[in-house]
Amino acid sequence: MWNAIQKQFKIQWRDGLWMKLLMVGMALFGMGLMYILAVATKEQESWFAMGTFLAGFVAAVACLVGTGLNFYTSFQIEVGFGCTRKHFFASFYLYSLATALMNVVVLWLIWLIENGIGTRLYEMETEVAMMPTLLWLGPFMALLLSMIGMTAAVLVMRFGKVAFWTLWVLWMVGFIGIPRFLGASREHPGSVYGMLGKGLLGFAGALPLQIWLAVIFAVGVFLMAISYRIVMRQQVAA
Repeated sequence: MWNAIQKQFKIQWRDGLWMKLLMVGMALFGMGLMYILAVATKEQESWFAMGTFLAGFVAAVACLVGTGLNFYTSFQIEVGFGCTRKHFFASFYLYSLATALMNVVVLWLIWLIENGIGTRLYEMETEVAMMPTLLWLGPFMALLLSMIGMTAAVLVMRFGKVAFWTLWVLWMVGFIGIPRFLGASREHPGSVYGMLGKGLLGFAGALPLQIWLAVIFAVGVFLMAISYRIVMRQQVAA
């Protein structure tokens, strides 16, 4: 098992390094954009940690997409050369989780730097105090996204284009549809989108946040169990 984990890090460490460099690049872009909005235009009454937000968004997307891009090739190579499916599955997930947690640490450092610069540069209040949220939500999101990314990769490997396009539709509905529904619930509550948004808010508020997090984690574990069963039966391409 340890050898399989070491092999994952040796194969994929460059991808992890590029991911962190991309996070830093997006953070610098976000800081520059916030400076233009807050100082150059003189139209802002408060400042927002734009660099941290963009770096976190990029890290989340890369956790999902990067896992999908690397999983199939790694499976074919490693299992094809004698690694057991059980060891491959565990080592690949542990590497994905470790990489996601390292990204969270980088995100913490970015926020600390951006907050330190922002409190000295801007003579205004910050809109969101992100660090308390990042401290507890970051590790949970790393755990969850690594599960989701692994499950998506396994489904695409097993079911091909059908799984890919199904996941793509779900992604677009979640990324575009849900924010639009929530916005309509405030601006146009009587519209169809507004009613859908109010329904989502009512559903989300039915249980405390801690219960929802536990439910989401349980669903993630269930999906990983299904993924494990699929991988155990997956054949290496000739």
